[in-house]
Amino acid sequence: MLAVCYEAEIPEVSRILSANGAEIIFCPSYTFTEAGFWRVRHCAQARAIENQVYFVHCPTVGEPGAPLPNGFGRSSILSPCDLAWMPNGIVAEAETNKHTVVTGTVDIDELYENRKTGAATTFVDRTRREDVYSKYEPYKSISLEKQEVEILKTELSVDLKLFTLLPSFRAVFLIVNKP
Repeated sequence: MLAVCYEAEIPEVSRILSANGAEIIFCPSYTFTEAGFWRVRHCAQARAIENQVYFVHCPTVGEPGAPLPNGFGRSSILSPCDLAWMPNGIVAEAETNKHTVVTGTVDIDELYENRKTGAATTFVDRTRREDVYSKYEPYKSISLEKQEVEILKTELSVDLKLFTLLPSFRAVFLIVNKP
């Protein structure tokens, strides 16, 4: 699923995407300052933690030429911060403002396991007040009953096989930083 730049800063966007089945959210961005980059990056990390998803942040870097200002960024593949992953929640990341390719391996099955048994089960815990949120659009479409989550997991696993490069529903991502 896709959340473009500023949408990473709006928690409800990633929540709706994850509640509707996203396990990996791709976030292309174009920020002109270091502060802008870090704002999107920190929000992307927060969305990965809150929704227990992988978040692939793909900022545009370099000098595109006038009238556009230079892009500032560092591509990364982010994970939840829990025992199954690196403590900093970074699967892989590029050097700052460098045109490069970043690769990383993620385990989709680990997301589902962590949603059940992790130290912070925020994906499920966030449904505690579904009665309040479901009164408002677009939350009316969100329903996370345990049975529906299992059905969704099964359906997505079939689709994910098309993109699987390693066993056990693992995927390898390439991120290319281009101006």
